[in-house]
Amino acid sequence: MSKIAFLYPGQGAQVAGMGKDFYEKSPLAKEVFDKSCEILGQDMKHICFEENELLDRTDYTQAALVTTCMAMTKEIMARGLTPDMTAGLSLGEYCAITTAGGMELEDAIKMVWLRGNLMHNAVPEGKGGMAAVLGLSGEAVNEAIAYMEGVYVANYNCPGQIVITGDKEAVENAAPALKEAGAKRVIPLNVSGPFHSIYLKEAGEKLYQALSEVTLGELKIPYVTNVDASIVTDTTRTKELLKEQDSSSLEMLAIFVNNNPYNFEFYIAVVYDIPKEEHVEKMIGLFENAGLVLRNDLTFFMFMNSMKDRRFNSCAFLGEQDIDLKFENMFGFVEIEDLKKKGYYMQPFGKEKQVFISHSSKDKKDVEMIIPYLNGQDLPVWFDKYSIPVGASITEQVQRGIEESDMVIFWVTDNFLNSNWCQMEMKAYISRMIQENIRICIVMDDDIEIKKLPLFLRDIKHIRRDHRSSGRDCRNYQTYVKIYT
Repeated sequence: MSKIAFLYPGQGAQVAGMGKDFYEKSPLAKEVFDKSCEILGQDMKHICFEENELLDRTDYTQAALVTTCMAMTKEIMARGLTPDMTAGLSLGEYCAITTAGGMELEDAIKMVWLRGNLMHNAVPEGKGGMAAVLGLSGEAVNEAIAYMEGVYVANYNCPGQIVITGDKEAVENAAPALKEAGAKRVIPLNVSGPFHSIYLKEAGEKLYQALSEVTLGELKIPYVTNVDASIVTDTTRTKELLKEQDSSSLEMLAIFVNNNPYNFEFYIAVVYDIPKEEHVEKMIGLFENAGLVLRNDLTFFMFMNSMKDRRFNSCAFLGEQDIDLKFENMFGFVEIEDLKKKGYYMQPFGKEKQVFISHSSKDKKDVEMIIPYLNGQDLPVWFDKYSIPVGASITEQVQRGIEESDMVIFWVTDNFLNSNWCQMEMKAYISRMIQENIRICIVMDDDIEIKKLPLFLRDIKHIRRDHRSSGRDCRNYQTYVKIYT
């Protein structure tokens, strides 16, 4: 016997007149509309039934859609059509949970009203937007917008239908690049904000605080969550999932383990649309507790190249909850020293000629921003954070890094000039410059006088950077790359 699922829409599906026929002909539907008006102190009938400007504002749209959908649901179920499972896109998940028995109608209406207002106020009106990309895979969309600021993937709806979100101008500017990449159409969505983006993180936190006061009921039927497409059978995870859906989307976590008996190594690849979310930080914490170092310098090309001609086992899984349940138990991390005792050889990163970035530790965050782009141009970077093994002599390793590098970037700031380490590194390279053909690049804060550099370096053409930008100018990575290519 076939089963029935109720599917609920998200924002963008609203239309003036929705639910009016149900209101006029169904006492049950009328009861839901009247209840919504009473709870919110708003004329939801006017907002839903008549042409007006409020229906497309998210602070009204969300409550209007949920009210309409639940009014229809009441009448349909009263006539004997009941679902075996529910699901909803974005906002629609609140309807799915309510129909499944996990949330009272009154609580659902209150929460989506709050959700809509928080989202409306998170970004100035007219500054956020979304668009549906037709005819491209998620991978192709990500590649096309990879170097664009302010635009992200929001939803992987189905193959060939991906939704992007973010700053309205950035979303609009992304359209030509997506069409050039092969998209059949890029359609702006009828929404008033950059939903499912980093811009709504604070709104998600406030909503979660409100959700913590809501009592959830026992599910009568399962529902499907937006976050990882898993089937939810109880409400233990519901509040976390509702918080997570508004600002992030995890694609995959994969672990690759090299089977070569002479060189033990493994990689953990975490693929996220929007990094730096709390659950990502949680995973990073797990890695660090296991003695691992997060490497922001590796590009995908370098990762794949490192796997060439090696024997790897791999496993992959989706969703934060899967990570919570499986990660710690699925893989036994072994201390490096224990591996050495067993005869495994830990190969250091970067045997070929490489770029050495001489910098103060206080400027490390800014410096790290250019590393992936240098590596992506086949210019491997020697960087203390990644290149010095645990337990090794820092002085010896730095000296080795200097000797094995034929290019150097001096990241000159006040911190650099006041660092004894940086002065030592600078003297070492000046000594090599006199005897060898060492390529030198100087990136200098705009408020530092050239006379503060050693005499041998003053004649070298340098790059000025706006030190007040907190590294933002470093996003012009092409400047640095072209120096060496």
